[in-house]
Amino acid sequence: MINYMLVDEMAIQLYEKEKQVFPDEDYRMLAEEIAYYYHTHGKINVSDFYTYALENEKLQHTLDQAVDDVIMELVTNQAIVDCLKAIQEYRLNQEIKRLTNKMEKEVDPLEQAKIAKEIIELRNKER
Repeated sequence: MINYMLVDEMAIQLYEKEKQVFPDEDYRMLAEEIAYYYHTHGKINVSDFYTYALENEKLQHTLDQAVDDVIMELVTNQAIVDCLKAIQEYRLNQEIKRLTNKMEKEVDPLEQAKIAKEIIELRNKER
């Protein structure tokens, strides 16, 4: 729950609504500080909250443990998927540009139609 609270405001609101109680006192304190920070600043950001937590050594230590988990989760999951998707989209766009240029230079209407069909197929892959 701590991990989600550090990256998603909805998790903070759910925590407060459900009155979640952590069995670990350090995590209870961290959860309360995250909620307090969110309400004070109107948003939650891991790096800003980390700077805020530097004033309290115990809070900082608990946060370090939680942030390590968040970073690993983000890197291993969504960030990799997003990166691969961006690469794929870039390649598709480059191929579409190449084919569009080829089609503009082509004088044979049948060849233009074939190239147009390839472009349409590539655009359908984007979706």
